Amino acid sequence: MIPSARSFIPVMPVLIALLAVPVLSTAIDASPGRDRDRTVRVNCHRGQSLQRAIDRVPDRIDPLVIEVQGFCEGPIQVRRPLVIRGLDPDTDGITAPGDGDAHGQSALVEVFDVPGLGPFSTNGVQFESIGIQLSPAIGLLVSDSSVGLTNVDIRGGSQDALYAAGSAVVVANATGIHDNAGNGVVARGARVVCNACEISNNGATGDRWGVTAMAGASVVLNNSTITGRFGVRATGSDVIQGGGYVNALVRAHLANRGGHITFQNDAQVTGDVWCNAQSSLTSQGQGAGTFGLNQLATTPGSFNFMSVGCAVLSGAPGTTNFAGMTRFGPDAHVSANNGSTIAFAQLDCYAGGTATWVMPGSITVNGVPGVEPDCQP
Repeated sequence: MIPSARSFIPVMPVLIALLAVPVLSTAIDASPGRDRDRTVRVNCHRGQSLQRAIDRVPDRIDPLVIEVQGFCEGPIQVRRPLVIRGLDPDTDGITAPGDGDAHGQSALVEVFDVPGLGPFSTNGVQFESIGIQLSPAIGLLVSDSSVGLTNVDIRGGSQDALYAAGSAVVVANATGIHDNAGNGVVARGARVVCNACEISNNGATGDRWGVTAMAGASVVLNNSTITGRFGVRATGSDVIQGGGYVNALVRAHLANRGGHITFQNDAQVTGDVWCNAQSSLTSQGQGAGTFGLNQLATTPGSFNFMSVGCAVLSGAPGTTNFAGMTRFGPDAHVSANNGSTIAFAQLDCYAGGTATWVMPGSITVNGVPGVEPDCQP
């Protein structure tokens, strides 16, 4: 049987599409990488466009790997699985456009609607060894996406550095967030994990924090360092400080409006710790001689403050250490049990603040077991 002319009609568009792929690749300097079909290189020194590389390589090539040389001007928007990789966050990455304008975007780098990949939810978007710098807006905005950061540095922006919203999941490893005018990390209903991160000198003025979690967010800080005016705030959200150090000039931790902060693995703190509005602090040691919360000092001239339904709990063997003066106000309560010790340098209870312990748990004040009558139920 001789095929009809109709059966040949689709051939030409298919041939055109196949021929077009290498043309698009060479237009963005797609030098062969480990996988010729999936890796392209963008030389920002030559003025090549990172956004053009993202947009013009066909979506069937996922996850796309882009190797960046130098700093490309943003803003950029990502709506597909990919890896953006440099060699050094000091020399490679994304920087503010020459005119200093965000061009209608909320962030220098935006990631929207890219879920995790595969049965183990591997990050849909991965940034490796790049800098995101000098943003006129938010530095990195992640919305309803799964994003990984490895050896990334977000610095010098005029607003929040990292903002994760909705169902976003962000896992950051060895990542730095420095010298941004807004908050360092904002998690709004999202999940953020920081492993060995350094978050410093963000929010030099106003009520801006190294890390702020809100609207049901979950944030885990493993062996990370946070320094600045304010450290960590949990508002209606959960935060875990696992080891590491929070060093704040004003307030190290604030749990409020139903927020919860957990301290584990010798979580060291300098600066005041506050808890109020039906919130809680939990300290979990790992056995005798270990610390959950280990407060080294309060802010000079200030104090720790627990009030309005705050609960401070220690329910695992080990020690919780509060330095300086700690005040328990209306309906605030501290409790030690299961072999734990809560050690206060000074303790003041008023207007219904109480302290209890269940043997073999204990509470000490300035090294002396027990509390004053004003602190007893």
